Amino acid sequence: MNNKNKNSENKNQINYIFSIVVLSVVLCISLIYNFIGGFKFSNINKNYIEVGDDTTITLSNIGSETISLALDGSSLPNDVVKQNTNVVLPNIDMQNTVLRVKAKLLDGYVELSGFDFWELNLDDNYYYFNGEKYANQTIGICSEIKLPDAMLKNNYTYYVNITVEIFYLEGLNA
Repeated sequence: MNNKNKNSENKNQINYIFSIVVLSVVLCISLIYNFIGGFKFSNINKNYIEVGDDTTITLSNIGSETISLALDGSSLPNDVVKQNTNVVLPNIDMQNTVLRVKAKLLDGYVELSGFDFWELNLDDNYYYFNGEKYANQTIGICSEIKLPDAMLKNNYTYYVNITVEIFYLEGLNA
């Protein structure tokens, strides 16, 4: 009987050692996967733009372009956030064109500031550019944004949508 107990003890020890080895291997694989995954998918290869990232909107012709900037839940209503945003104008005749921009978050409008030659029209909440324009010109839209007085929840991602439009004044297209 003594021999049977020893066999049983040996089996238990072998099962115990085997379990420890398997769990250790799984832990090592998990750590390696998380390290490689965290490095591989860091901000270097992100496929979205965050509020605070420098952005440039390129217009290729008459029309509009919209970008969405991810805003994490750490911002509060009425916060002023650094946001350098530029627009590159299309390679067209700029005579008789109107350039305007609007920024929204949820149901509120985002205030843009930091550059001259932009004037807010309170009727449509667009900022209109009143400076000189020429083909392929880069124009600064803002260096800061002020978030609207909206209900923002922590741990949510919100999006600030910035829309830039260029169009000919009606009846005056080239």
